[in-house]
Order: sequence, then structure tokens, then C-alpha cells
Amino acid sequence: MKKTLFILFILCSSVVSASPFWGGSILPDFFVKDTILTKGSYLVENNVKIGKNATVTFKAGCKIYFRKGASVKVDGGIVFEGLSRTNIDITSENKEEEGYGFIISGSNPKAEISINYTNFSNLLVPLNFEKNWVRASVTIENSSFQYINTGEPSIIINKPDEITATEDISFFFSTNNFIYNNSSIFIESLDSDVLDLQFYNNLITCNYYFGFELGGALYAPVSTSFNNKDAKHQAVFLGNSIYNNYMLHDVTDSIIQEVNFGIKGRGENFSLDNNYFGNKTSSEIQKTFDHSNNNSSAPFLSAAKPLKTPAAKAHCHIYKVLFNGVEPLLNKRPELTQEALEITIAYNRPLQIREGVQYITYSYQDTTANKIVKVGLQSKLTVDKEKFTIVFTINDNIYLKQKIGYFTIAGLIDNEGFMIPRIEFGKELFHNTFEKQ
Repeated sequence: MKKTLFILFILCSSVVSASPFWGGSILPDFFVKDTILTKGSYLVENNVKIGKNATVTFKAGCKIYFRKGASVKVDGGIVFEGLSRTNIDITSENKEEEGYGFIISGSNPKAEISINYTNFSNLLVPLNFEKNWVRASVTIENSSFQYINTGEPSIIINKPDEITATEDISFFFSTNNFIYNNSSIFIESLDSDVLDLQFYNNLITCNYYFGFELGGALYAPVSTSFNNKDAKHQAVFLGNSIYNNYMLHDVTDSIIQEVNFGIKGRGENFSLDNNYFGNKTSSEIQKTFDHSNNNSSAPFLSAAKPLKTPAAKAHCHIYKVLFNGVEPLLNKRPELTQEALEITIAYNRPLQIREGVQYITYSYQDTTANKIVKVGLQSKLTVDKEKFTIVFTINDNIYLKQKIGYFTIAGLIDNEGFMIPRIEFGKELFHNTFEKQ
């Protein structure tokens, strides 16, 4: 699994070229005035620049595609006005030849960056706040970042220019999903005299990194530094769910260990209390951090008061699974000896139940045909909307006949249309077993 896993309406004088070969519109190379782009498809064919006196607004339903290596450099402002269930989608035209993303550049205290209900996928660097940037404010909310597979940071928040910033910069990064990535969120520094960073209620899970052992703050889904506890502002992390992110062996792809947060710098201690790191004790949580425990020159990350269950404001995700009342180890196939099987899941906020969807599947190796077979397990659902639980009563015993295999729980969607991250039990053992044959 290594490294796997465009009709334009403008309320100004900007000129847009029609694209005859894929049915959308090509963005102009340079925006000089405020521009509003309505629902439709748009292609970033070359490097595009948004001038210092321009703000480009994308309305709900826009789809933005990037050509290989293309970028949008934002010297002015940019606004993505997606809506719940009518998101904005931003991706590469060809997933094998990815575009770059958006570069927030220069000092422009009058401009703003606002991103809501926007999905970023298959890009090299969706958002890059370059060195010494300045804006009036930044809001990134209810958005998702998925399938960014560069192995490098994909959301980059560098230090703003503390000389040209006339006022404090409010930076809200909240209620976003960062899942299925081989990349990280890089925050240059958690302390600043200008940047007031609020990092609330984000879901960061199912991300993976390659190496040979835990070491190096960049090999974590959140990577940062902390130096000066006396700075005017210190970033605040609250209500986030950061769990089930893994370091994989660079040769064998096997799991080395869970790694959820990396930090370096000269600071003494940074608190991550009141965040959810999975069903773990405080000492177990410490082992998922790259900090002073394994790097004596780094700050200590404290999480003595973690959330016992995920915050209700974070997008919906499953935080507990029981097989016949027993919680198995993640990535391990539960020991099952009887035909009766009940799988109970607990989650943190309302979700949708759709007819005809196989939420539970079982995958095993068909040795005769030499292929992996995935079977949807027929089940009866019992939903408790008050307790946020679902009980799946399984009527198929294929998992007893094919004992080397793995269970997947997937396909659930929350009440705002966000996909709930899948959970797998036994996949690592399954792959290790058949790779040796």
C-alpha cells in the first residue's frame, strides 16, 4: 500500500476562456478585481494569481480542477462559500499528475481568507501560508482534506510578518476532517505575538507515515514547534479527535506504532488537555506523541486530562466498537467461535442510515482463485438515536469458515453529509499472513 493509498459568471471585467474539451471554464491567469464565481466547473490550467486588490469568491457547488503542478497564488483574498450538503470540491484533473494548491502570499492586512464546506483532495499542497504572510483574518471550517499522498506537509501555516501586521490575526481552524493522508498539518510555531490560532473540534485520523522508528516531528499528522511561553498568543487546541494515525515500516509496510502529534523547540511544556486521543490511558497517549519522551531537546506534550469520548461538535466518527460485547484491539481480528455475532458501534453525533448499504464487510483470500474476496455481511440494524449507538446483528458466518480475514465498517455518513472514516479489524494480520506465502 506504499505511497497509495470548471460555466463562469463574473461580476467584473475579468475575461475567462472557454474550455472546449471538458465542459468547464478556464480560470484567467490574473484577477485584478473582486470576482464572484457561481456554481460550475473551473480549471486551473496554469499558475493563477489573485492580485492584492482582488478577492475571489467561489459559491456553493463549484468544482475546481488543477492541472499538473498548477497553483493559485493569493496576494489578495479568497472566499469559499460552500454549504452543508452543497460543498465546493477542489482536486486535480488527473490524480496521477497532481496540481499544487493555494499559496497565501504577502502582507495584506485588509484581505481575508475564508473557507467553509470545501473538500480538498489529491493535491500536492492544498493550503500554503507562506513565510511572512499577513491577512485580516483566516477562517477554515467544516472542510475536509483527504488523499494527500506526498509524504510532506499539505497544510502549511508559517509565521506571519510581525512587523507589517497592524493588528492581531485571528486564525480559526475548526470542525475540519483530515483523513486518509500520507501528509501532515505543519504549524511553524504555537507561540506568536501576532497570530491567535484556535484549533477546535477537528477530526484527524486514518493518516499514515513511513519510517523505521518513531522520530522526527514531521512524521505526525500535526507537526509543530513551541519556543516562547511568554509570547502574546499561544495556540489553543480543544475538542479535537486525533487518533489512529500510524507510522509504517518503510520496507515492510507493517505498523510500527501509533503517532498522533509531533513537536520540537525550546519550550518546556505544551498542554493538549481536553482533546480525544482514543480509548487510552494518559501514559498510553504519551507514547503516540513525538516529544521529549523520545527526544530530550523537545518540549513535553501533556495530556493528563484527555476527553474520554469525542466532542459533540467534531464531525461524526466511530470511537468504540464491540464484537459480542468485547472491544477488540484495533487492527486485530477479534476471536470469534460462535455463529451469533453482534457488532455495536458508538459515535459522537447524529448520522444517516441509508437503505441498501452494506456497512459491514468481511474480506478474505480465495486461495483457489488467488484473489481477495470482499463479502457484504447481511445484518439487522438497531439504532439508539439518544445514545448514539447502532447494533448490527449479523446473519452470515463467512468469518467462521474463512478465519484469516478482516472486518471493515464503512459507508456511514453524518447529518451534514461528511463521510465517517472507516474502521478495520484484522487487516494487518491478514496482509502479513499472505505476504509470507
